[in-house]
Amino acid sequence: MKKNLIHQFDYLINDNFKDFADGNPFSESDNLEIMELIDLIDPIIGLTINSNSKDTAKNFHTGADKYIQRLKSILNERSKDNVELNEVLMTIIKVAVLKVEAYLEYTILNNDYRNKLTGHNELINEKVNTLKRDGYVEFQIVKTDQFEEWSNNQLVSARKKYENESDWRGANSYPENSNEFKIIQQFIKDQNILEIISEYKQMNMRMLYAAWDYAHNRQKWFRNNHQYNRISATNYYHLDADVDVAKMLIYLTDVKEDDGPFKFVRGSNTMPRSIFLTYIYSAIDTEISPRYAQKSNLYGRGLFLYRKDLLMKFPNCFMGTTHFGDDLIDNSSLSNHLIDNTVTFTRSKGTAVLFDGFSGIHAGGNADKGERLAVQVAFRRKKSMDAELSMIQKVKKNIKEFIS
Repeated sequence: MKKNLIHQFDYLINDNFKDFADGNPFSESDNLEIMELIDLIDPIIGLTINSNSKDTAKNFHTGADKYIQRLKSILNERSKDNVELNEVLMTIIKVAVLKVEAYLEYTILNNDYRNKLTGHNELINEKVNTLKRDGYVEFQIVKTDQFEEWSNNQLVSARKKYENESDWRGANSYPENSNEFKIIQQFIKDQNILEIISEYKQMNMRMLYAAWDYAHNRQKWFRNNHQYNRISATNYYHLDADVDVAKMLIYLTDVKEDDGPFKFVRGSNTMPRSIFLTYIYSAIDTEISPRYAQKSNLYGRGLFLYRKDLLMKFPNCFMGTTHFGDDLIDNSSLSNHLIDNTVTFTRSKGTAVLFDGFSGIHAGGNADKGERLAVQVAFRRKKSMDAELSMIQKVKKNIKEFIS
């Protein structure tokens, strides 16, 4: 498989974008050098991880700074006559570097993970190996009277809450003291899910949240790809941006093809890709695209929907997003490869799918005719959560001292 396959998005020949490509300030030699610089930065990220050192940011910058500075120099020189483009590109690089630093911090063990699975639990090891191979693993909740009552009542509540909504997208968190949260916690304990995902990610993971999500056929957010009601074959295919987070989906209804089933590209967690480009796209998604979002755009892809003229002035390899599925050309080699390897989870109520959303390409919740009620459970590295808690405690302490 070709290197960085999932970053070959073909915007330059995509009918929705190519008309905006005139006047791009980056020459062919510029684009080649930019890609060469990224190819030099990526191995340094890998070496920093393998060093398992606490000085992650320092080690990364020691090796990569000269390439990052050269990259910034090219971007600055070619975009200096376009104030908006220059500011956007400089922001992208700055944010991407910060995201790489966070990625390194969250990825390196720093001795906070202890392997508790020294071959004595074959079932757990089997699930871990399935995750490594496919990027996901399935479970089944026992349909007790308590679970049936929960799922049925939740569906009634969801329908009632959104019966007058022509469009809605979001999630509703369960309180930690709720019966629903306790059912989920018990399921996680019974199935050794924390042990499985911790071993897979080599991080001490804990449960972050559980939230129910109701997908229905009145939703428009996934239909506004480039022109209303145009749906690509790889609609909403994407990658999550947080390496220290994993997810699980639990169906509270039977899910058929038209109900918005979860989809996962089997084995996509092992596909070659540039980490530095991943965080360039993440920077575009979090810092740039929202600037251009309009009220009608519930997808957060403002740059790709409303400012193609700006996007198409980027260097070629910068034209991308972690939520790239809408932009792939139908029947292209990449689109066909992803579809050919897609597992569509048309499953019964009680099915649970644990998956690696950072490494694996996935999509879900696009209900064409029916509806889907599911619970999304997120797991996060314990150390990440402790660091945030510590920061909150520091802020509270400072506030107390200020008041007193």
